[in-house]
Amino acid sequence: MNRPLLPTEDKLRPYIERIDKNRYYTNFSELNSEYQERLAGMFGAPVVTGSSATSLLTATLMAYDLPKGSLVAMPSYTFPATAAAAVSAGLVPYFHDVAHENGWGEKNVISIDDTSKVAAMIVVAPFGCSLNLAIRDDFSEQRKIPIIIDAAAGFDNFSTVCKPMRCPVVISTHSTKSFGTGEGGFVTCRDKPLLERIRRITNFGLSPSRCIEYTGLNAKFSEYHAAVGLAELDAWPEKRLKLLEAVKPYGLNYAVTQVPVRGAGKMGVYGCHRHKAYADYPRTEMPVTNELIENVGAVMIGID
Repeated sequence: MNRPLLPTEDKLRPYIERIDKNRYYTNFSELNSEYQERLAGMFGAPVVTGSSATSLLTATLMAYDLPKGSLVAMPSYTFPATAAAAVSAGLVPYFHDVAHENGWGEKNVISIDDTSKVAAMIVVAPFGCSLNLAIRDDFSEQRKIPIIIDAAAGFDNFSTVCKPMRCPVVISTHSTKSFGTGEGGFVTCRDKPLLERIRRITNFGLSPSRCIEYTGLNAKFSEYHAAVGLAELDAWPEKRLKLLEAVKPYGLNYAVTQVPVRGAGKMGVYGCHRHKAYADYPRTEMPVTNELIENVGAVMIGID
């Protein structure tokens, strides 16, 4: 297994020196603001950072103020963080099968015939794959339910091809991702009022007047993590080219650090419905998901 590669000390030094000079270490400070602005330029939409993609999924669900105990549809074929976010928001995961034999094709947009009983949906982009976001926006508008895109590994694809639109897209910058800050993530979309609610929720729900208008949590992105993000952005063009070269044998045209390979063994934690913590949650039948769990594995891609 290849180990993650993040910016080295010499690349971080200029940003750490700015932190030392400013003596602001968190709470939406200078480096975080600069990092968000640079990301927004890449993604073509405003950005709100957070301590992890999982915490941002939770905060995004909370921002919709859904009734407690509401069902949130999501594929079982996902990393369990997706389900954990819904539970943390006081909601109930409703696991559905994927319709495509590979688990990441366009057909897995929705495989639930009756969406009337779900209050929201989380659509997963496995391994950072492409999604038609216009379809999700239209579906959300027609059915009057929020759709959140869990694109944890989608930094490259969603900054180049699948530009975020109205539905919020959550990206992970965990160290195992192609673009990493150690821990962290961000959410991006063109719905500025929604992003402002999410930002406040990541800071205990505090408004500028220090009034708590929403139930919140502490999910802020520190200045030290922003320093890593800024240094990573500085080196991203070169790193991206190396990753693209590394994934070329797998037929991919976007930078990722893991690729799915049929016959490479079990995915391990993929398939939420098989885990004890989620075994009793409602779900559809899982023939395709069960087949994927048994026959698809992930291969780590390295650039060092």
